[in-house]
Amino acid sequence: MKFKVIVDRFEAETAVIKFEDGGTAFWPAENLPAGTAEGAVLRVAVETEAEAETNKREQAKNILNEILNTD
Repeated sequence: MKFKVIVDRFEAETAVIKFEDGGTAFWPAENLPAGTAEGAVLRVAVETEAEAETNKREQAKNILNEILNTD
């Protein structure tokens, strides 16, 4: 599952992020991409370990196919 969040504000060393449905969450600012500021739109992916492994394999397969494809 992927969705967008907006960095609403920072409180000390914590970012308050807002979800599209209006919910909020607190996230350690140190775990955000470098240079993230208030108002930044971030894409968040939530997946199981099995899904992550499958996605990594698929990405590696696609990269290898691009490298080996000698049109």
